[in-house]
Amino acid sequence: MTHKPPSTGTSIKLCELFYPGQPERYRLARQVGVSHAIASVSPVLSKVRREQYLGTLTGIKSEFKDAGLTILGV
Repeated sequence: MTHKPPSTGTSIKLCELFYPGQPERYRLARQVGVSHAIASVSPVLSKVRREQYLGTLTGIKSEFKDAGLTILGV
């Protein structure tokens, strides 16, 4: 009989660093089991005015969500 230790409730989350606008990479990542993303948003935010940050970030969040990825960090 094998003794199985009790579950601690922790797990490993696979994540990848992505830039917005890379749907091919999102799809490939999902195919290999990546479900979380670190989103590099600096290049995108550097191209818009500060007043547009919220709308831009909301769009990026939707892009990742639509691809099946959860953003864990930026």
